[in-house]
Amino acid sequence: MTPPPLLLGAGLLFWGWQTGFLLVALPLAVLIEAARALTWRLELSGTDFHRVTDLCTLLIAVSGVYLFSTTGTARAAGGPRAMTLLFQWFPLLLFPLIASQVYSTAGKVPLTAFFWGLRRQAARDPDARPVPVDLRYVYFSLCILSASAANRRTLEFYAGLCALAGWGLWSWRSRRFSPLWWAPLLVVAAVAGYGGHIVLHRLQQAVEQTAFEFG
Repeated sequence: MTPPPLLLGAGLLFWGWQTGFLLVALPLAVLIEAARALTWRLELSGTDFHRVTDLCTLLIAVSGVYLFSTTGTARAAGGPRAMTLLFQWFPLLLFPLIASQVYSTAGKVPLTAFFWGLRRQAARDPDARPVPVDLRYVYFSLCILSASAANRRTLEFYAGLCALAGWGLWSWRSRRFSPLWWAPLLVVAAVAGYGGHIVLHRLQQAVEQTAFEFG
């Protein structure tokens, strides 16, 4: 099942808003959603997808080296900070792969692109057809997770998260129930989740304070 229109673009904009990369996210969102309107497509082979995946892997590796070298690995917080920043960059570093999918005639990425063992197996058996996978929902989830790495604990973040989750789940809802039931239940779940988060946070603070007093 394909994501609803504009969902990927909204996920990218949400990621850019939360991480401070909004000027980067805006053209990426336009480019990814323009694929729905444009009929132009690239005839990409399995080998082409392999190269794009290898490029993304190289970008991640180079970015990791850069972040670890610039955040100061000598400091205790340098390593975790570099990992957090690298995770925030993932939607940008993996954008060539998702763009290759949406602008390809196949519309999906062969599973061999992610595993060297499957590539060798496909090379031994050229007649075998690799399993195609759709990465759009995976990429959307990655945008949300990378946005959460910014650790902006605000009501706006939670509201945006719930809105995007509801948007993405809308097409997966059970047709046995009316949307007039589904939407209010989603709101109830969101409110309960936010309240539960506050209760757990206060409970954690109480436990830490008790442990500190006994220590």
